[in-house]
Amino acid sequence: MKNIYCIVGESGAGKSRVVEELCKRYGLIELCSYTTRKPRFKGENSHQFVSGMTIGQIHQDYPDIVAETVFDGQMYWCTQAQADAADLYVVDPAGLEMFRERYHGKKGIKAIYLKATGVTRRLRMANRGDDPAQIEARISHDRKAFAEVANLVDITVWNDALVTAVDEIWDYIQNTENKKGRGK
Repeated sequence: MKNIYCIVGESGAGKSRVVEELCKRYGLIELCSYTTRKPRFKGENSHQFVSGMTIGQIHQDYPDIVAETVFDGQMYWCTQAQADAADLYVVDPAGLEMFRERYHGKKGIKAIYLKATGVTRRLRMANRGDDPAQIEARISHDRKAFAEVANLVDITVWNDALVTAVDEIWDYIQNTENKKGRGK
């Protein structure tokens, strides 16, 4: 692909599920970023989990970091090599801004804002096992972190129905990839 498609969305918007479905249906490759957080559930594979590292150690061991962010006291990051090999990247607004500044690889960057209603987001977070205090903390954090997200993205897709959201994103990807030139 000519571009890496960054999926940005608040907690519970369904980012991981949409990316999983796009990869399954169309053979796309997800960038599984590194994180210092622990898995939320047994078998979670949405990240490469690295615990017990300081920020200094991370920067020493991963000198080609092109995006990083801290959420809830945990660091998330990706490298140039990961980005060059991937089609989809789930990232928050701060990480997206840094990625656009630091990534100088072979692909263009397109950003997709995945949205869902507050009710839907709360329900999804509860269904994955988040307790009510965690849910409200995430909602509160996201209000600030996503305040300006509309200025950072190329398209907004509502994800109140998985099939519709996946189809809309795939149509966007196909249309963007078929245009001439890099998508930066």
